[in-house]
Amino acid sequence: MTNDGAHTPVTDPVTILAAAGMLVDGPQEVLDEEIPSFDTFSDPQATTTVARALATDVARLEPQVILVWDDPDECVLAHVVALELGIRWARAYDDSGMVHVVGDLEGSRAVLLADAFRTGYRLRALAEVVRQRGGHLVGAAALVPSQALAEAAQVLGVPSITIEGR
Repeated sequence: MTNDGAHTPVTDPVTILAAAGMLVDGPQEVLDEEIPSFDTFSDPQATTTVARALATDVARLEPQVILVWDDPDECVLAHVVALELGIRWARAYDDSGMVHVVGDLEGSRAVLLADAFRTGYRLRALAEVVRQRGGHLVGAAALVPSQALAEAAQVLGVPSITIEGR
């Protein structure tokens, strides 16, 4: 806050993620499932800041589409990242064990995106959807690193991108 009561936005994405409780200081380990969600609705400026930072790093992969799980916060992140990159985004959802996609992936270079990948299930499901829909997976990106992201990126043979890893 400034002296006149106006809010001064934080412009460092790592500081924003730390304030949201998504980053851990020191040697302590946090289970992937315990990583808190990034609330995109509570501070639109902070959301835009972290999404722009992620978009800057994702741009080097030259994606044509961003694919996310159908989660409101992740959809907001995908929207801002895609807007920054001038590309489209798509969302996937699970309906009784069947993964469906809203959006076109055919022939596209796709990057998977999440605030944090907490389980390998979503990463593998999204990667499989890209393959089935005729797309080409070129990377996976998240605001913060996780064991699920590291393992899946290695198995899938694609780079992983995180803001904390900048």
